Amino acid sequence: MWLIINEGFLSIVKHRDKENTYLVRARKEQHITDNFNGLFVIDWADYPYRCEINEEQLIEFLVDYVQNRLIYSNFKNSLKTDAFKSFCGELWQLGWMHFFGDRPDEMKEW
Repeated sequence: MWLIINEGFLSIVKHRDKENTYLVRARKEQHITDNFNGLFVIDWADYPYRCEINEEQLIEFLVDYVQNRLIYSNFKNSLKTDAFKSFCGELWQLGWMHFFGDRPDEMKEW
């Protein structure tokens, strides 16, 4: 899954070789180090910065984020760097354009 939190953009997938293990991957080192321990780097990979966590750690991270860190009422305004704001803004715009046809007809007149 892709997880975009105000501290970063993460790709979290089940480890293909290790049972009960997930890979948390990022394109920016800080997006891993701000949230997890055990960073390792695969320099040729699409997401070079990685760590391995087990299912309990993943659940703990998600619950902690919702209970203690999701304190903002506007996600885009919670972002700390201009570069990440720009990335998230572009992603928001792509989503708007892609799903515009699925909006109720009366909303398409905006």
